[in-house]
Amino acid sequence: MMPQLSIPLVLLLLASASQSACLDDALPATSGVAGSAAPAPGEPLSEAPTGGDAPAPIGVSMPSPKNAVCGFDASGAVVAVANHERVLVYYYDGHALPILTPAEHVPDDAPIQNVEVTAGPGFFLVTVGWRVSADLQGTASFAFDLAGNLLWQLDSDSQNDGVLFIGDDGTAVMRRQKKDWQASHSVLVAKDGTVTELAPGFHPLGPPTRDGRIAGQIPELAGWLDLSTGEHTLFEAHGEKASVFMWGDALMVLSAAPKELRRVPASMVSDTSSLEYPGWLWLQAQAGAWLLMRGGDTGSWVRFHADGLTQEVVDPVLPQGQRLLDDCYAAQAIDGEGRLLAVLRDDDSAALWRYEVHAPTWTRLGQPSIGARMADVRVVGSTVITHYRDLHTYCQPLEWGADAAPMVSDALEITAPHLEPSLVLGGFSDVVARPDGRCVAYHDRTAPNGAAKGKPVIFDTLTRQTLELEGWGSIAFARGR
Repeated sequence: MMPQLSIPLVLLLLASASQSACLDDALPATSGVAGSAAPAPGEPLSEAPTGGDAPAPIGVSMPSPKNAVCGFDASGAVVAVANHERVLVYYYDGHALPILTPAEHVPDDAPIQNVEVTAGPGFFLVTVGWRVSADLQGTASFAFDLAGNLLWQLDSDSQNDGVLFIGDDGTAVMRRQKKDWQASHSVLVAKDGTVTELAPGFHPLGPPTRDGRIAGQIPELAGWLDLSTGEHTLFEAHGEKASVFMWGDALMVLSAAPKELRRVPASMVSDTSSLEYPGWLWLQAQAGAWLLMRGGDTGSWVRFHADGLTQEVVDPVLPQGQRLLDDCYAAQAIDGEGRLLAVLRDDDSAALWRYEVHAPTWTRLGQPSIGARMADVRVVGSTVITHYRDLHTYCQPLEWGADAAPMVSDALEITAPHLEPSLVLGGFSDVVARPDGRCVAYHDRTAPNGAAKGKPVIFDTLTRQTLELEGWGSIAFARGR
């Protein structure tokens, strides 16, 4: 029997404001395929090279020309960039529209702590945090449509209003961080600026569902909150090495005792899979309908599929001469087709490899790297981002052969289906990827102090076209309505 708990919500209605930002200083140019001249603002890019069907456009509601950078419509917004000086929205034709100057919205002489931008369906949400002292601080939040018009503005006395999630209906889930941590709580902000304060102690784990529910945790409990009634339906979520996370539209509870993986959707009609792996597991990665876990004793891989929570222990034979980059901190991931990704090494170099479970075959995807002690692998849609790091860890130092390739030890590599060769950046670079993986924003840096190697750009992994940016900061790709 699952205990149920009803916790009232406090509704706070705030009037939404509307303002139009009418600024005309167009800044950066758009560059086409490498070596071609940049077209004037409003002029289409040169014809893109063919190489397969392009993914469906994101951020637009109408078909886009096949030479549009990242599949965006030629008249649409591509990305927003926010930093302490200003917030800009960049458009396909190369012009940038300043929509906010953060310093104009904080008290005089108040130091700005952070400026962040997040994309919602058809709008950008910007938060500006400032702090004079422990007793005088606040956050100003703004929502702008893709044309740069102000939809609403909110002010709070929290030191940071962080955006956790934005749902498909435009509702933002935000965490208001207070000086007194016990007073910190989460709020929901509707697309019209209406605020709903959630009960203290309830930590949201995802955006609201289409039927008006939101998943979250209360210490040793997890469950769903019905936004229309304010009632929580909760269940116990504890056990040895228990962890709670979202997978698709369901809550998941992984525990070592009892040894099970439990799925609880909003309907509370749960299903459970007893773990067949003899040791204990921890979550390694997830992509689409696939989960990847790693055994804590032997390091075996166990993958789960959403259909019936089927599980499969995978112990592949590594390619001849190859081994994991670091046996005590192995870089592993899974893609949307259930293929495993790992960084393997021989005596001279390391590289990203992909494993087809039922083939079974290994394919090297990345270029060789040398000197890294560990690597992080992140899958974003069709793109894989691998970050090689030369960090000191508790693991045994790695040894390399005398003939090891003379490559940079700290490097960041972007691999994608149509990107050949892969894109390799300096290890201190910044990279943000659009959810489908086709489009990335990066700033190639060469030194720990942030010395820039070149201007930040938007990069289309399918066509290699770029859109140059004038500044760097928090970045969000436009989302369609």
